[in-house]
Amino acid sequence: MSAGSKILCGIAVNLVALLVIAALIIVLQPSPGWAQEPDDPPGAQTSAALRVFFDCSGRNCDFRYYRTEIDWVNWVRDRTLAQVHLIMTSQRNASGGNEYGLDFVGLEELTGQDDRLTYMSLGTDTSEEVRRGISQVMAVGLARYSVLAGAGEGLQVRRTDEARDVTNRLVTGDEVEDPWNFWVFNVGMNGNYSAESSENSRRISGNFSANRTTTTWKFSLRGNGSFRRDEFELTDSSTFVDRRTDWRIVQQLVYSLAAHWSVGLGSRASSSTRSNQDIGISVEPGIEYSVWPYEEAPRRSFTFVYRAGIHYFDWEEETIFGKTTETRPAHRFEVSLRQRQQWGDSRLSLEASSFLDNFSQNSVEIDGNLSVRLFRGLRFNVGGGAERIRDQIFLAAEGLTDEEILLRRLERPSSFDIEIRAGFSYQFGSIFNNVVNNRF
Repeated sequence: MSAGSKILCGIAVNLVALLVIAALIIVLQPSPGWAQEPDDPPGAQTSAALRVFFDCSGRNCDFRYYRTEIDWVNWVRDRTLAQVHLIMTSQRNASGGNEYGLDFVGLEELTGQDDRLTYMSLGTDTSEEVRRGISQVMAVGLARYSVLAGAGEGLQVRRTDEARDVTNRLVTGDEVEDPWNFWVFNVGMNGNYSAESSENSRRISGNFSANRTTTTWKFSLRGNGSFRRDEFELTDSSTFVDRRTDWRIVQQLVYSLAAHWSVGLGSRASSSTRSNQDIGISVEPGIEYSVWPYEEAPRRSFTFVYRAGIHYFDWEEETIFGKTTETRPAHRFEVSLRQRQQWGDSRLSLEASSFLDNFSQNSVEIDGNLSVRLFRGLRFNVGGGAERIRDQIFLAAEGLTDEEILLRRLERPSSFDIEIRAGFSYQFGSIFNNVVNNRF
């Protein structure tokens, strides 16, 4: 059989299969006399149901799950059409889990009716346990607004036997006996190997962390490292081998000094092939001031941080300043503003640093992002960053080969770094977002 005949035969078989499937659908389809197609698709609510716009970024923003679990409200796609704007944020808690904040903002006739509920998850919770707990708290909050909007007639919110207590998850050392004394540990390791005819790559990496958080003290110790080896066969049949070793260990100790003040001590040890650093060690005490209370951090934060300390460097190759080792005093100042509000979210940070024994060796960096809902369905995003660089004391005295430049094995001299991001999205069509179809 020729190739053309095989193609025609295949097309014929596919057409027959499609006709059989279509016939089965027609035969199995209920006749108009047995059932009528509802005006609203399954899962779509009537106009009397509470209209909710869900706003979430970060962990457990599984919108499809919450739509399925809470099907007695109208989930709408545009904030301007909602009666309640639900904002969910998250931050790490002492157990290695997260504290989820659910802010309910009343709109239209519910304006001024704002509320906030929280849910605490544990580091050992499964994803299903976390989502179930969040949906339970979410349902309780939305039930109140349904009643206020006059859409709560006949509404019942039941708590299943499997759902755990979500109101008494925050504990202190005086309330429980914890054999681990609030310490949480995590370790991990992975490897990768890939090969082709003219190249191969292998990589081993690992990480660990130890954390202890109380209302007064916060301690964290984390580290990660990787070894990478790549081989490339060049056009002249020679082989180029690229080896990179990178690791770091970071420690942070923070004490809650007052309602808006905190002090901390940070230290770091690291090694980086790209930064020509055989080993680097730094110790930096610091102080932080928060304009808004720390409790509001998931929704908004405005902080000022100052750090000063000692840095020790042992370079792999002699630097352009003729150094193989050096110890330098340095300081830095950071300002950070973050908000997540009804109109959108924003982030802006400014960091300036310099060596105390040579202020001309410094860097200044500004970075930010803004996402705004302009009007119904239209969202505009813009962001970027710029850095003025004057502190590349790690640059190797020897020049780089073409292979090292192409592989970005070592950093190159630069006086600035700029990045610009911009975009928009526009959504239109049906305002309802209730139907969930998990097929395929």
